[in-house]
Amino acid sequence: EHRGYAVASDLGCQRCDCPALVKVLFVTEYGAGAYNPMKATLIGAVRALRPEWEVIDCHGLIRAYHPGGLRPLRLLNLLYMFGMLPLWSAVRRPDAIVSGTTPPLLQVWAAIVGPCFGARVISWLLDYHPEIEARWLDRRGWRRTASLLRRLDRIALERTHLVVGLDDAMVRAVQSQNARVDAVGHPTWDADSGATSDTQVQTPPQGGLR
Repeated sequence: EHRGYAVASDLGCQRCDCPALVKVLFVTEYGAGAYNPMKATLIGAVRALRPEWEVIDCHGLIRAYHPGGLRPLRLLNLLYMFGMLPLWSAVRRPDAIVSGTTPPLLQVWAAIVGPCFGARVISWLLDYHPEIEARWLDRRGWRRTASLLRRLDRIALERTHLVVGLDDAMVRAVQSQNARVDAVGHPTWDADSGATSDTQVQTPPQGGLR
């Protein structure tokens, strides 16, 4: 719970000069609740810190976790979310989109779509796609394809307002692609127990939902 409040603070919930009503769209593959307790905690923290904000939870058709990103149900979720994100953005008109990283490249697509509708995009980076895929391609000698993925990532980061990563190493990896992007690390789990931790909270960056 404390971790959710720390990340919510980085989103600007305690310190930004915002209108009386800010609309925030949370977009991840799984909905807040039993299948995504981290998302539920973060949304709860945002609502507690800024009750005047409208927080909208958007998710895939399949809310239960299914391992294997290439399985039919996961691919269905990917197609659904990539197709629905422009519609959600057009209909809801959010001031900000907080995007997870599943389905893979969701935060890249959000960074492309969100600014077209006037939304600031915050990337909640739990898995660094497409860098994961780019390194896999590099190891197999497919460097041109890996380079294309990294170029796409750099384009998306140019349009991203803030990146919240799992740790300093992830932040460094992001900033190696784009040194100008505002990024901060927040460990989600304690390294020893696997439980949510409230240590190593960093000073919030200058970004957030200003």
